[in-house]
Amino acid sequence: MMVPVSGILFRAVYTDVKKGIIENRLLLLGMITGFLFVILTGGKMLLWESIKSTVVMFAALFFLYMIKGLGAGDVKLICVLAVFFQKTCFKIVVIAFFVAAFMAIGKMIWRFLNKKKIYQRRETLRFSIPVAVSTLLIFLQEAGICGQ
Repeated sequence: MMVPVSGILFRAVYTDVKKGIIENRLLLLGMITGFLFVILTGGKMLLWESIKSTVVMFAALFFLYMIKGLGAGDVKLICVLAVFFQKTCFKIVVIAFFVAAFMAIGKMIWRFLNKKKIYQRRETLRFSIPVAVSTLLIFLQEAGICGQ
């Protein structure tokens, strides 16, 4: 399961950092791949769980999109992950917000140490990076490599 997810996340992070967007065609491919994977491995019951988790994640994150807390690509990327990680997608999002907070604090400390202005208006954080990191952490936890 991690092979298609890692490819999607790698490309999402790359285009997010390089161009500032997450491509819709990548997300559509990820969604199709996810649903095909779910159908082949878990049947109709797991497909229904995937659809439910995707809808719940979209509904939960839509408000953040409306107030410009997240980009549309970030919301859609998390919805793609909800197809693959039905039970742990909420954990992925929560951990991603913590990773993003640490990234922002780290950036502010770096600027402070270099005697630069700590806060810059209209600066964005590429949220695909914390999403990829948190997905990796959840995958390692589920594989038993990382602690509970």
